[in-house]
This record gives sequence, structure tokens and C-alpha cells, in this order.
Amino acid sequence: MAGQANAQSWCPTGAAWTFEYYDQMFGTGVHRINYTGDTLIEGHQAQKLTHWVHCGGGWGQPEFQTYHWSDLYTYEEEGVVYLQGGGSLAFDTVMWFSAVPGDHWSPPESDYWTFVVLDTSTYILDGMPLRQLVVQVEPEGLSPIDTLRERIGFQATYISPSESMVFDGNYGGLRCYQDDAISFVRPWVSDCGYTMSIGQVEKATSTALFPNPGSDNLILALPQGQHLVTLRDATGRIVLRQKSSGEQTLIDTATLPQGTYVVCVDEGALRVSWVKL
Repeated sequence: MAGQANAQSWCPTGAAWTFEYYDQMFGTGVHRINYTGDTLIEGHQAQKLTHWVHCGGGWGQPEFQTYHWSDLYTYEEEGVVYLQGGGSLAFDTVMWFSAVPGDHWSPPESDYWTFVVLDTSTYILDGMPLRQLVVQVEPEGLSPIDTLRERIGFQATYISPSESMVFDGNYGGLRCYQDDAISFVRPWVSDCGYTMSIGQVEKATSTALFPNPGSDNLILALPQGQHLVTLRDATGRIVLRQKSSGEQTLIDTATLPQGTYVVCVDEGALRVSWVKL
């Protein structure tokens, strides 16, 4: 039984992730990562993750296009998940589900920052108990405190964490996850986008912010809890930061000049373009 539980804790049959996509030209969309088969790499039975991106709509970009990006390869041993992909061809630790408070690890291609486990618990999803870790990035301030869940992975961090730390990169947090046994959707997501067009996905995401366009203020509809809201202008410069703890947050934008901004919640859990008239 222990072997079966361990085998199911990462990348089971039907596993599929949808992550946010955004770029410096205000293009939006999603990354879709699907488990599509097994292969033997360096003596390990690895799972192939096929990577598609649906994006567009930004300045000088076509409305929406679909691209096949470089595939990822992963495997798990004793609660440690290894990843091969991005700029590296070597497997490296990306997640550690069996870690305990105080344990830490550096993600692939990142030697200058680490994940540190603050707390562990059990998360019940569709009747299935999953290990859950609260992790903090050190040095502090590089990323918000994140939640790592068995099978599902990170919440605010892309599946390859080093990509999430690239300024002007286009890798955002998780929108939703599903496999043959469970389904998970982030609280602010109205549709996972597996069957929707990308235009519909963008529209569903944008309903969390109104009015858009706006003028002297904007309102964010957010799940309960503490959040950090950041506004960046067209050059990427941060022009406003505000903490939020309610379901509806009023942002005073009266002093901002007219133009297009990117509204970020929790450093990438949600990113939406907003226009001030």
C-alpha cells in the first residue's frame, strides 16, 4: 500500500495543470501542462509533460495563437519530485512532499534562493488526503509565502520555479489542476479553461477586476484572506502596492496618469491588464 500511495503522489494518470501566462507586451493566456506518457531517462521511469501555450492579444501581437513549447520530464522518489526541463538537461529537486518544518531545498537552475518549509498539514480534496506544505522563499521578499500540495504542486509558483522568478517572464501561478481522481480550482478562477477559448479564459479572469477601463479607482474581487496587490505601468515599474484582507478591495488610482497597467495579486497568482482613462 505504501508503494501505491507513493506512486500516486505526483503525476498520476490524467494529470493536467493550467498556469497563468502574461508578457511585457500585455499578452495574456495560459500554459497547459499535460502528462502524456512514460519514458526511461538516466535509469529513471520519468513522466513526459507536454507543454502548450495559448496566448496573444498584447501590443503588436495576433489575437491568440497556440504554441508547443519545450516538453518537461519529471519523476518522484520517496516524496521528492525531480524535474528536467527549461535551460537544463539534468534532473534536479523541484518539490519535496515528505519534507518537515525546517527542511529546505534549492529549485532547479537557482543556487541563490531556497524553499524553506514553515508548516505541514493534510489537505482533503474530493475525499483524498494530500500532504500540504507551507513554504517560504529565502531570501525573503523574492516571492510570497506559497502552499505546496501533493499531486497539485505549488499555488503561486510555476511548475518550474526558476521561471517564475524571471522579471518580464511569462510564467504565472496555478489556475487549476485535474487528474482521473481529483479536480482543483483556485478560488478566483471561474473556469479552468480546458474547454473554453482563450478569449473566454481572459474574460473570466478579468471579471475579478472592475470597472475596466476605469478612472479614479478599481475594485478587485478576491477570496478571503491576506493579499498583496501591486500595479505596474507599461514600463514594468511598480507604481502602487496595497495589502488586502477582504473579498472586495478598493484601489485608489486617482493620482495615476492615464494608460495601461498590470494589476498583480500575490506576485502573480492573478495578473490582469487594466486601463485608466
